Amino acid sequence: RRRTRLERSWRDCQRLWKWVSKKWLEKHRDVHNLKTIWFLRHPFKIRSGGEHKCFFCAYATKKWEENIGNRPPRTEKWTRCDYCPGRLVDSKFHCINAQYHYFNHPDLFCKEIERLNILRLRQETVGRSQGRPHA
Repeated sequence: RRRTRLERSWRDCQRLWKWVSKKWLEKHRDVHNLKTIWFLRHPFKIRSGGEHKCFFCAYATKKWEENIGNRPPRTEKWTRCDYCPGRLVDSKFHCINAQYHYFNHPDLFCKEIERLNILRLRQETVGRSQGRPHA
């Protein structure tokens, strides 16, 4: 079975943040530099959202662009962040949340991504058991 863009986004995001978190805890404190190093070692093409070097931002930007003509003015699904894979699981998720800000606390951010992924997989399992198609 071929993975969906959303599934790849989750997988790649977790790989990135596990590595960044590990290096950060080893006292390599420049998160943007760590992300750059990771991307140099793992040559991914991120067409959109690449300025942030973020798989979630790339996914969100792509979905936002695909839905640009379908959004009601200044209401639901207005910003790119509304399409973030993390926010699709937990509407309160935001990468710059003070409790787990990706730049200030990449270790906590990594844990938050892991928590959301567990929640996402549970939701998918429940959805399939209720006859809903896999996202």
